[in-house]
Parts: sequence; C-alpha cells; structure tokens
Amino acid sequence: MVSDVMLPGDDGPTLVAKLQALQPGLRCVFCTGFAPEEVLGPLASRRDVRILQKPFSRDELLLLVRRALDERLAEQTAG
Repeated sequence: MVSDVMLPGDDGPTLVAKLQALQPGLRCVFCTGFAPEEVLGPLASRRDVRILQKPFSRDELLLLVRRALDERLAEQTAG
C-alpha cells in the first residue's frame, strides 16, 4: 500500500493499522513532505513500513514498492 502520512480524517498510520487488521502482513510505503516527529519516529523502525520523503522520483517510489513486495514474498515463502 502507498499512502501519504497526513490524510483528511484518519492519518496514514491509523489507516494502515485498520487495513493490517484485515490483511496481516500488509506492507506500506508512506509518502510525506512533512510529518511530525511523533508520527515518523515510531514508523521508521517498523519492518513493514517504508518512508519516502517528498519530493521523490518515480524510480525512488518504484524501488521502495519493489522492496516491500520482495520482503513480503520472502516472508511468505519462508513459512
């Protein structure tokens, strides 16, 4: 999943937590131009989350999405 950190209503981390309850193992790439340290701090250390700072290139986005998919696949095949 690719999401901005700041969203109207729920923020990105809240949205991902809700979706991960439905789909355990869901990976997320958060895009952000600005996010308070209290939001980014805990997220930065999570294995299922990648943070992409705006502005970013298409190649940077593709690389992080590819990594997230590869990590998920590796976990699934490892058992």
